[in-house]
This record gives sequence, C-alpha cells and structure tokens, in this order.
Amino acid sequence: MESRYTLPKHDGTVKSPLVGLVKCANCGQNMQRLVMKGTSYLLCTRAGCCASTQIKLVETQILEYLADTLVRLTVDQPEHIPGRETTVLETALDAVRNEIAGTERQKSRLYELLELGEYDLPLFRERMAVVKAKRAGLDKKAVELERSLREAQCSNPAVLAEKIRAVLDAYDKSDAAGKNELLKSVLAEVWYKKEKKTRPGDFRLTYILRAT
Repeated sequence: MESRYTLPKHDGTVKSPLVGLVKCANCGQNMQRLVMKGTSYLLCTRAGCCASTQIKLVETQILEYLADTLVRLTVDQPEHIPGRETTVLETALDAVRNEIAGTERQKSRLYELLELGEYDLPLFRERMAVVKAKRAGLDKKAVELERSLREAQCSNPAVLAEKIRAVLDAYDKSDAAGKNELLKSVLAEVWYKKEKKTRPGDFRLTYILRAT
C-alpha cells in the first residue's frame, strides 16, 4: 500500500495549482491532492463521497472554461456571462442552515434530558460541548458560502476580461504556486462533482467567478 500512493506533505510549498480552490459539491470540503503511482489526483477526504480524478484533467477543463469565458466577455452581451450560476452555492447554503437549525434542536433536547435526570451534569456538559463545536464549524461554513454567493452575483465584465486574459497569458510560464495564485485571482471557487465508477473525464465543474 505504501508504494501505491503518497499523501501530500505540508512542507510549506504549493504542489498543486488547484489547492484551496476546488471544493467537493457533495460535502463542501476542499479537495486534496493525492499522489498515486506518480500521478496527482484530486481527492475528497470524506469516505464514500466524491470520486477522485487526475488533477491535470480538472486543470485543463478550468483553463478551457476561462478561455471560453474570455470569448464571451469580449464578444457576447454581458448577460450571457458564464459563472453566475449560483444553484450549487444556494443549495449548499440551505443545507448548512438546516444543519444549524438541527443543532438548536439538539441543544433543546439536551436541556430536556438534563431536567428529566437522564443526563447528569458532567455528561450534559460533554454532549453540549460536542454540539457547540459542530455549530461553530457550521457557522463558519455558512459565512464562507454567503461570501461566495455575494461574489458570484456581481462582476464587471470589462475588468474581468482583462484579468482572465492576463491569467491565460502568464499561466504556462508559472510554477504551481504562481498558477494557483493566478487562478484564484479570477475564480472564487470551483465546485467538483463525480460519481463513483465513472470514466476519468466524467466529472462536472461549477465555476464561481471572483467579483471585480
């Protein structure tokens, strides 16, 4: 098993141009880099979630999207700009808000169990700490999704076109860290979805352009 794959090592260097940019559309976590037999893959670390695929395939599709977007920004009318699709973000935000409401119900239930004598005070505090920690994580995720949603809803086509052109011109000359910085200058997030047991290229990307 050790010879088949290598987990990413956090040595302070950027080894993937997609780090911190691509998120799993199922669970919302950042996709991670996994090296297997010398090839880099995008991996969701949550067991049984999205299927992985080669980073190079995802990177190529992102660059094709940016090139297509540049054409649309300079040729088509502004209302046809791609990347303003917010369905994925709205769905994810609704799911997080439902989970937040669930933590409120859990807290109420814990108080009921304490009053009924089912829980003693130490157990009550232990269980409440778990719920509060979960709630803090959900609140943070909700704030991030709300920010991404706002960014997806507004952009200046002319400014965005110039930024994308600069990214495409400089991309091939940059190292992984530089490529990552370039992509993040025009893309707020890329949401990745791939079903299990499908072909390598059978993944779907949803792009959120950064506000300008």
